[in-house]
Amino acid sequence: MIDDKKVNRAIGSFLSSELRKRNITHAALSTRLKERGLLYSESSIAAKLHRGTFSATFYLQCLIVIGYDSTEITEIKKIITE
Repeated sequence: MIDDKKVNRAIGSFLSSELRKRNITHAALSTRLKERGLLYSESSIAAKLHRGTFSATFYLQCLIVIGYDSTEITEIKKIITE
């Protein structure tokens, strides 16, 4: 069985990792999202990533604005099964 909490943490960790790889802070992510008309504060982004609970819409919006081109489910599965 796949544990929801573990999946939430894995997805939050994955997105946080992609931000770190690109040297994008929560403030910079907030700015990028605002440029697209999406209003998320730096603190709300930090909270969402820490909890790992956010919508698939938010997740995809973030991946798009940071320039992530493909979703590697393999990486998320590794984190879940560790």
